[in-house]
Amino acid sequence: MTEEALAIYDASAQVFKVFDIKTKGVMFTVKEHPGIGTVNGLQLEGHTLVYIKARNIIVHDISTEDPPKVIQRDSLLRTVALKNKLVAVGDDFGKIYLVHLGSKSVTVQTLHWHAHRVHSLLFVPETPYLLSAGEESVVVQWHLET
Repeated sequence: MTEEALAIYDASAQVFKVFDIKTKGVMFTVKEHPGIGTVNGLQLEGHTLVYIKARNIIVHDISTEDPPKVIQRDSLLRTVALKNKLVAVGDDFGKIYLVHLGSKSVTVQTLHWHAHRVHSLLFVPETPYLLSAGEESVVVQWHLET
């Protein structure tokens, strides 16, 4: 898949649609994982579609028919970012979960600085940095050297 794609969530049909930006045609349709909660955010990179729903991080490889990976957390998840098989997710209590997507395994690392809800996450392009913005109106720069 090219980087010329856009993913949207259709709440009424409970599906994600991936569009080719150039042709405006639907490339893929992915059914939402069942469960309680509202989809709070989604990211698409290559064939990886990641979204958060209540306390769950759901990872789909849209190039396969495999079932999605579901990673549960203890608190409500509010924002998500994706870069090179690394997912960052922020919660209501100021924690950021880094989910490393391996071919066979998934590992989760926790970062914590914010005192309250994490509102926004951004991987800075072509750098090892993640920016997080929280309810306390502070932007934190995380150095994620691998």
